[in-house]
Order: sequence, then structure tokens, then C-alpha cells
Amino acid sequence: MKKIILIAAGVILSISCFAQLKFGLQVTGNLASANVKSKYDINFDKGMAGLPGVSAIVQYYRGGHMFLRTGITYLQKGTELKFAFDEFGSTTTTTLLNYLQVPVQAIYGINVGSSRLYAGVGGYGGYGLGGHVKNTLWFHTDDGGYEITEKLKAFDKIEEDGGDLKKFDYGLIGLAGVELKNGLYFEAGYEQGLANISRDQENTYKNNGIQITIGYFFK
Repeated sequence: MKKIILIAAGVILSISCFAQLKFGLQVTGNLASANVKSKYDINFDKGMAGLPGVSAIVQYYRGGHMFLRTGITYLQKGTELKFAFDEFGSTTTTTLLNYLQVPVQAIYGINVGSSRLYAGVGGYGGYGLGGHVKNTLWFHTDDGGYEITEKLKAFDKIEEDGGDLKKFDYGLIGLAGVELKNGLYFEAGYEQGLANISRDQENTYKNNGIQITIGYFFK
């Protein structure tokens, strides 16, 4: 986590001397999911989870229509996986992961009246602060059924009765939005993890999410 904060600080210090800076805060709704593949070729029914995020950002004007943006983001990620193994039972796995991330994005903007339309691409590096993996097994019986539930720490190893996920994540970001004259902006984006965070490399777990963001640049 310290390395991620130092990277963000380094980016800010390295270009602040020749760039025009704007500071802002933003809140994000993350419609989170994941690319999941089991080594046992299980076909999961996959769901999405609406999860929150908040960021402190710095945007640098590089001249012309170009901007650079970075900052520190707290973002929740996760998904829900369901599998009916026969007519007598099913299993549901719900994952909730808490990340501290540093995004870096190149943005191209065009002024339209008193507003600015923009689009950008970039990447992120993230560190898992914590989270859980909740497994629920449901068994159907003649009198209704019963369930068994276990809740594991997401980033602990399987030998420690954990979720067996790795803490470090990285991936790509695409976004588009509009910034108003008063500093308020609205943004839609997509985040695709490139890192397989499963410790068992025969399995695949890559975070992704559709994101809606509202932010404000301070004058």
C-alpha cells in the first residue's frame, strides 16, 4: 500500500512544476463483476453487485486538448456466482473486495459552449485492503431444505482457510464525461482487470466493472 501512495506522490511531484493543476473529489457507483473460470469447467450463473467508491484526484492541463489525471481511489469490487449442482442443491459464492487504487489516465477534451466533453484511457494499480468470500450451500429436502454458510477472509491463503486471492491488482480504464463550468462533472467508465488474482493459476479471477461517477473540481 505504501508503494502505491508513493507512486501517486511521485507522479504529482514530477509534473506539477510545469502543468496547470486542478484538484477534485468524486464518488463512484461501481457495477462490479469479474471474469471467472474454474479449472473444473463449472458454468456459473454470474451476477453484478452495485458497490461504492470515492476518490481524491489531481488533473493536469498539458496544453491543447490534453490532460493527465491521477489520484487515490478507494473502491469496492466483487461478484456473485451461482451453481446448481443437481436438483437437490446449489451453491452461491459472494465476493466483496476493498481496494486502494492509483489510476493514471490520458484525457482528450473539447469545449462545447461553457462545458467540456472528454474521453480518456489509462490504467490502474491496486492493493487489496481486505474483504471476504462468502460461500452458501443450499440442500433441498422433503421438509424444505437447509443451508451451510462459511465466510472467509478474501486475501488469506487457502491453507489459512482463506479465499486464496492475491492482493495486487492492475488493469485498464476507459471513460467519457462532461465537465460543467462550475466544476461539476459526470462520467461513465469501464474498468477491466488484467491481473489474475487467483492464487491457484489454474483458476481465473479478473475484476471488472461499469462505473458511474459524479465529481467536483475545486476552483
